[in-house]
Amino acid sequence: MKPEKPLTDKELEEWENSRNLDAELLDSVRQMKAGKGHVAMSSEKSARMKSDCETNQEARPVYESFVLEDYVDNPVALARIKAGITQEQLAQRLGVSQAYISQLEHYTRVTNKILERIHNAIRGEG
Repeated sequence: MKPEKPLTDKELEEWENSRNLDAELLDSVRQMKAGKGHVAMSSEKSARMKSDCETNQEARPVYESFVLEDYVDNPVALARIKAGITQEQLAQRLGVSQAYISQLEHYTRVTNKILERIHNAIRGEG
């Protein structure tokens, strides 16, 4: 949704403060996984690409499907994102802080005991 006129600084600040970035990110990941993602670009670049494609078939952009595992290698983060929950929600289910979940998602290795707790919390058994 594009505003008809540029936002004032106050309006922009109110809009930014009203956003739920966690929900927006999860929605974007779900759309990409469902094959509904798209590439955002300026209208000028879009027009140039369209013109190039019309004159040269080889200039067509190639889109690859989004595979979450190619971008997220931490098993805690991967499980949480696939479950469609936020760090805060997972933290509440485990009885820990959101900061602790963030730390877990930055570890290169996670113990099987922690993974089992995460799995049970996501399934609603924890």
